[in-house]
Amino acid sequence: MVNHHSVIIKASQEKIYKEVLYWGESDWWPKESPMRYTRLSGGSGAALGARFHQKVHVPFGPGWEVEVISATPHREVSWRFLQGMFTGVYRVYIIPDEDACELHFMMDYEIAGLFNRLVWRFFSLGQHDRNIKLILNSLKDYVEV
Repeated sequence: MVNHHSVIIKASQEKIYKEVLYWGESDWWPKESPMRYTRLSGGSGAALGARFHQKVHVPFGPGWEVEVISATPHREVSWRFLQGMFTGVYRVYIIPDEDACELHFMMDYEIAGLFNRLVWRFFSLGQHDRNIKLILNSLKDYVEV
């Protein structure tokens, strides 16, 4: 399955990438987002091999671990799901244009287990979509200032 969201940001590719490197840990991360990141290893930023525990802070919210598998300067950062309900990857990538950039979030994933698939489809997917939009717009608001 693929889950894709994007936003246009009027800022340089370099400025956006600098913030994407601290995805989940930066000052611009929305306080109202239920998604929280805890660094498990790997120094700072999106260093290759850095591992994080991600937890959705809602009743019965899932958690999982991810690892940074790619960080192409000024272009993209990719994470791989290691444990939890998801398998696959998610990426945040930047496509430059003349006066702005497109910032994309793409999750290419499968869900483990029938129960998890049902919960995702009927309850969690809508919340996930709203949360990703909130996150992308928070980054947009932060870097466009």
